[in-house]
Amino acid sequence: MFSKNLIFRFIFMIALMTIMLLAAGCSKDSTTGPDETHFEAVGLMLRQNGVDIVTYENGTVSGEIEVEEGLSTTLISVRFIDEDGVEGVPEGDEYSLSLNIEDDNIASIVQHAGEDWAFHVKGESHGHTDLTISILHGDHADFESAPIEIHVAEPGGEKEAVGLIIIEEDTGDTLVTVNQGSVTGDIQVAAGDTTDHLVVFFLDEDGETFQPDPDEHSLEYLNANAAVAEAMQHAGEAYELVVAGKQAGSTTFVVRLLHDGTPEFDTPDIPITVTQ
Repeated sequence: MFSKNLIFRFIFMIALMTIMLLAAGCSKDSTTGPDETHFEAVGLMLRQNGVDIVTYENGTVSGEIEVEEGLSTTLISVRFIDEDGVEGVPEGDEYSLSLNIEDDNIASIVQHAGEDWAFHVKGESHGHTDLTISILHGDHADFESAPIEIHVAEPGGEKEAVGLIIIEEDTGDTLVTVNQGSVTGDIQVAAGDTTDHLVVFFLDEDGETFQPDPDEHSLEYLNANAAVAEAMQHAGEAYELVVAGKQAGSTTFVVRLLHDGTPEFDTPDIPITVTQ
């Protein structure tokens, strides 16, 4: 028979071990909770066409956003920087991006669905204004940048399109070049999938890129076989498109530039490859 004293000691030791295990578990939880993974931004970068056009580090802004009056920039992605130089964006529905332009008569912000940490700037009238970028955490700001300059240039003179390039908006990679009537490159997409946003820039006779005034110009995409793939305008953006892959195979499309509804420039056939 066990003595009452031995039984009491045994029960006490079990209870003590249980308390120690619970304490260890609580301690572990406290080090892996939300505070440990919380992204603390101390700076940022603005990335456009695969290039960092603006950096904000150590309280100093380098670079500016440039856009022509009447036009919108391609997608500008925001990448925040923590104190270790790691890039990222906050995770969680409680975080959001706040974009504040000092003078919206000079420039305005355009955002489409899904562009939570990205935006476009539209030039309203030529001049300079500032943009401040913040991370909102609920109803307060966790981070706020110094003012970032926006330069809206006056519209350029009328240029004649003799070629074009199609770039991938996020990376800035050139996928297709049309020059002197010949096509280099193609668009690749998987069946049942859609490309990322693609942007059209025209080439003038000097090889300089430009986008005609969208108030007077528009684009059509003439698809050779929409059952295989279809090129189409993206979200009302004058010079952005996506290509949807329908079934495996090859097809082509033509980019047509219209001036007040009248065809002004047609590309040769641009190839599309749809993979399985």
